[in-house]
Amino acid sequence: HRAYHALKDQGLQTSEGFPTGAIYGVIMMVMRLIEEENPDYLVTACDVGKTFRHEAYDGYKATRRPMDDEFRAQLPHIWKFFNLLGVKTVGVEKFEADDVIGTMTTKALEEGIEVRIFSGDKDLYQLLAEGVTILYPRRGITDKEIITARSMGEKYHLSPDQWADFKALKGDQADNIPGVPGIGEKTALRLL
Repeated sequence: HRAYHALKDQGLQTSEGFPTGAIYGVIMMVMRLIEEENPDYLVTACDVGKTFRHEAYDGYKATRRPMDDEFRAQLPHIWKFFNLLGVKTVGVEKFEADDVIGTMTTKALEEGIEVRIFSGDKDLYQLLAEGVTILYPRRGITDKEIITARSMGEKYHLSPDQWADFKALKGDQADNIPGVPGIGEKTALRLL
């Protein structure tokens, strides 16, 4: 999604007019990630429809715009790219990609595998721990910030296990979670 938005106005397309910005962006991001990180394993996670959160709260993500058709059309080609690389794409019905990433992270740590998560979703900060780092994309498709439990603590004065409480108190506009009335980021940080 980040690659799509970073490149959608660049006019990247085939000679027949099929848009290719998201495809190109994902390929560039992944190839750079492989070059820089040289991972032993690489797995992608994706959402598969509505989740148990939608069932629990009707307003969950209700304010999000629908996926652009231009982006949706490119997804099969992106999944094909991952398949050609031999990268497993995992999605579980009724669960978000975040949940899949959390489960895979827990299992990897149990096996003594260091985990590096490449994601622009701050919800994943709750997974930060010894052996878990987040590579957080900042601008476009090339700039990223390395987030650790320590750097998150220095920035927010919170531990990863406080992250879910922080988001619940202040709310989360992206997911349409209202939070506690009258409590914003500063108050939530102070309370925690």
